[in-house]
Amino acid sequence: MGYPFTGSSLNSNIASGLSTSIIIECDNQRVGAIQRFTPNQRREIRGIGEVGTDGFVEKVPSRPTQVTISVERLVFDLIRLPQAFARAFHNIHAQRVPFNINVYDVSAVPVTAQDTDGGISTNPDAPATGILTQQFVDCWFSSLSTTYAANDYLISESADIEVTFIRTISDPGSTTFRSVNPFGSSDNYERVADRQRVGSLDAVGLSQVINGPLT
Repeated sequence: MGYPFTGSSLNSNIASGLSTSIIIECDNQRVGAIQRFTPNQRREIRGIGEVGTDGFVEKVPSRPTQVTISVERLVFDLIRLPQAFARAFHNIHAQRVPFNINVYDVSAVPVTAQDTDGGISTNPDAPATGILTQQFVDCWFSSLSTTYAANDYLISESADIEVTFIRTISDPGSTTFRSVNPFGSSDNYERVADRQRVGSLDAVGLSQVINGPLT
C-alpha cells in the first residue's frame, strides 16, 4: 500500500527510528546504564531587512552552530558518570583534555557503495557498513549533578557536555568520498560539510576540499 503524495509505503518492515537501537561509545569504551542521551544543536539565524521593506530580504547564519549533549545515567556497578565515559576523575574541574563520543545507530538502513561518506573509525571493532555513526568530537563537561532522593534508592547522575563539532558518516569503515560534483546541487557540498568543515562556507573553498587547490 502506498501514499501518493508522500511516497511512504506500508509493508512488513518496521521503519520507525528506535531509540533503543543505538550504541554509545566514548574513546573506544562502551557506556552502559544510560537513561537519557539528548544531543542538542542550535544555530542562530539573523534576518536582514531594509528600509521600506515590510519583511526580511534574507536570513543567514550569524554564529557558529552550538552543539551540546544532555545525559542521565544510573550509578551502576559502582561506576560514576565521568568514569563511565572513560575519564579518570570524579569532579569535572579536573578535566584537562577533551574526549570523543560515538553513537552508532544500528537501526539505520544499509547503504550502498556509492552512497557512503568518507571517514575512518578510530575503533577497529566498530560496527560494519549500514550503521549510521554520529561523532561528537572534542567534548568537555560543563555541568555534573548527582541526585539523592528518599523515594528512590537508585542514584542517578546528570551531565551537560559541550561539543566542539559534530559529524555524521554512514559507513565507519570507508575511506573514500562519494562522488561529488564541484558545482552540482547543494546536497553535494552539504554532504561534505556534514563530515567536518571548519572555516570558509563558500563554494570555492568546499570545491578545493574535494578537488584540491585551484590552479
